[in-house]
Amino acid sequence: MKKNGKSKLSPWPYVRNNKRRMASLILSLAAFAVMIYMVCYCIDASCKPFYEVCLNKYDHLNEIAINYGDRINEKIQKEKEQSNGKMSDKEYNRRFWEEAYKEFAKDKEKLKKLDHVDDVLMYKNGYVNYQSIAGNYGHVVYLFESIDDIKTYMNHIDLKIIKGRMPEKRGEIVVDKKIAKNQGDHLLDKLAEGYEVVGYTDTDDYACFGYAVEDENNGWELVLTDKRVSVKSDIEKLGFPVLYAYDYDSAEKDLDTAIGSLENVKYVFTIVTNIVLSLCIIVVLSFHISDRHNEWCLISSIGFSKIEVYVMAFKELLIGFVIALIVGLVSGIGCAYYMDRTVMENLGISIDLFSVDAIVLIISMYILMLALCQIPLFVNLNKITTIDEIE
Repeated sequence: MKKNGKSKLSPWPYVRNNKRRMASLILSLAAFAVMIYMVCYCIDASCKPFYEVCLNKYDHLNEIAINYGDRINEKIQKEKEQSNGKMSDKEYNRRFWEEAYKEFAKDKEKLKKLDHVDDVLMYKNGYVNYQSIAGNYGHVVYLFESIDDIKTYMNHIDLKIIKGRMPEKRGEIVVDKKIAKNQGDHLLDKLAEGYEVVGYTDTDDYACFGYAVEDENNGWELVLTDKRVSVKSDIEKLGFPVLYAYDYDSAEKDLDTAIGSLENVKYVFTIVTNIVLSLCIIVVLSFHISDRHNEWCLISSIGFSKIEVYVMAFKELLIGFVIALIVGLVSGIGCAYYMDRTVMENLGISIDLFSVDAIVLIISMYILMLALCQIPLFVNLNKITTIDEIE
C-alpha cells in the first residue's frame, strides 16, 4: 500500500513468503559459481605447478655450461694415442671431467667476484619427472662432487631436511616431498643406475640434489646469486665461452612456449563454459521473472507505478544474487579444499585454494547475468495491465 505518497514496496515479503522459489534461484546461481570456481581450479592445476617447479629456483641461481672441451679434448686425445688404443670410452670420460674440474677450480675465484654472485659450484645433471594433470616436466637434480658443495648449496637456499638425512656417499640424493608424491615408484626412472633417496625436503624450489655417482657424464656450473639476475653476459665478458645459460627469464620464455597452447585452451574452455552456463542460468531467471507477471499487474492496479515495481523486482534479484555469490564462493572453496586433500595432495600438486582470478571471473559473470536479466524484466513490466485497463 501507499502512504503519504511514498512507496512502501519492499523485496523482503516476497523473499520471506516464497522461500522455495528463492532457494531454487539461489541454488542455481550458487551451483554456477561452484562450477566456474572448480573449472578454474582444475585448469590452474594443469598450468600453475609448472611455473612453480620450473621458475622458483631461478630467483637465486643460474645454470651455466662453460665450454672446457676445446681446452681439454686435445690433451686427453694425446693420452689416448699414447695408450695405443687401450683407453676405454669410460676412462676417456673420467679423465675429461677430472681435467674439467681442475680447470673450473682455476676459474672459480674469478667467477665469484662478479656482482650478485655468492658462490659457483660444478655439478652434474640428473632428472626426475614431474607431472601435472595435463603434462610433464623433467626437473633437474643437482648432483655434486663433494659433501662441501652439497652443504654450500643447502645453506644458500636455506634448505632443511624434513625427513631422513643429507647425502653422505655417492648415489645418495634428497628430493622434494611433492615430487616424491607426484612420481611414487617411478621417481628414479630417469636417473642413472645407482641412486637412492635418503632424505626429503619441502621447498618452493622443489629442490632435488645429491652426491653424483662416478659414471655421470656431464658437467655444469651452478651460479648461486643473491637475487634474480642473469650472469651470462658478465661471464662472457671475462672471456669464458658459454655454451648454455639458464636463468629466470630464459626459463620463463621456454615455459611460455611449451605450455602456451595449454594456456590458449584454458581461456577458450573457460569462455565456452561460462557462455553455456550463463545461458542456462538466464533461462532459469527468465522463467522466474515471468512467473511474477500476474503479481505485478495486481500491484500496479492498487496504485504503484512500473518504476516502483521495477525497483522492487531488481532488489529481489539483487538479494538472490548476493546470497548466491556468498554461498557459491564458500562452497567452491570448500570443493577445492576437498579435491586438494583427496586428489592433488596425493599427486604432489600444490594449488592455491583461494583464487582471486576465479572470484573476479564469477563476480563479473554475475554482473553480466544481472544486466541481461533487465531484458526479460523490462519486457514483462511493459506487459503489465491494470484492472482499470482491463475494464
